Amino acid sequence: MPTFAHGEHAVLAGKARYSGTVGLLYLTNKRILFEHEKGLITRSTYVSLDIPLPNVESIILERPRFGLGPLATNLIIMTKRGSMGFGLSRVKISDLATPDVWVTKVNDAISSEVLEPEPNVVLKEEIVKVPCKFCGTLVDPARDTACPNCGAPPFGR
Repeated sequence: MPTFAHGEHAVLAGKARYSGTVGLLYLTNKRILFEHEKGLITRSTYVSLDIPLPNVESIILERPRFGLGPLATNLIIMTKRGSMGFGLSRVKISDLATPDVWVTKVNDAISSEVLEPEPNVVLKEEIVKVPCKFCGTLVDPARDTACPNCGAPPFGR
């Protein structure tokens, strides 16, 4: 099982084939990843596919014209251009047991993905002061009803 980031959890997992390698495909609330094992004497686990959900443009099923029917259905993940390297934008996953469920779950995860909260924005209050018509002292017309120096009404009223 892959290591998840803080706040990340598995939504769906299943046996699949990616680039000719059999392994496990995972869908989390933040990404899609493919993990497989290698090695004859000592088995090591590798993650060969890791796509953040914001980089997924669409996900579709591809059924070949001639083949084994529903068993030959491939899951095609289209990513945003340049998000996976040199022009690679189409990822083909095959041998999934329930590809229709994967399409639904991935689309649900993409639509319900919670974006990082925006940082709190602090608005500064801008104070505009105008000079008193009689003595030249700066007066805040929103706060003062008269010039604090000479007592004249703001704007010389």
